[in-house]
Amino acid sequence: MKKIRIYLASPFFNDAERATVKSIEELVSSIDTYELWSPSRDGTIVTPDMNHEQRQSVVQENIFQIRGSDLVIAVVDNRDPGTFIEFGGAAFYGIPIVTYSGQGHGVNVMIAGLAIGHANDIEHLKLMLKDLRSILKLPVGSARRSRYLGDFIDENKFVGEVH
Repeated sequence: MKKIRIYLASPFFNDAERATVKSIEELVSSIDTYELWSPSRDGTIVTPDMNHEQRQSVVQENIFQIRGSDLVIAVVDNRDPGTFIEFGGAAFYGIPIVTYSGQGHGVNVMIAGLAIGHANDIEHLKLMLKDLRSILKLPVGSARRSRYLGDFIDENKFVGEVH
């Protein structure tokens, strides 16, 4: 059986963010039907001494990985601009997106309109991932997607914060 490829879009600039990334990496890796690509683990880390071409190479690699994914998990904690660019790229290419917040954040109406679901904690994400294979069979952009994930969506958390 073909594994579902997941791209993890997340900030990883401090200990708390790296802990969130690690917990999601461990969760996804524990489910044998998934294959995860995480920029902090699998990609090239941008450093201050990189020149423009090197930085562009990192951007192109991440875009390549997003385009090859079946799903993007986007961590919305700390409102990282890079994560939202990855989110926008996934939406542009029609890749389904699940948002995640370990800090109780909701998402604004634009993000809620493009995501197929929102997880409030790691256990919530685990429940969503267990049922994801059947949900991903639906056409991208299908209104039915949100109905299938409705049990997982807390409307107050999902659309809670408008910025």
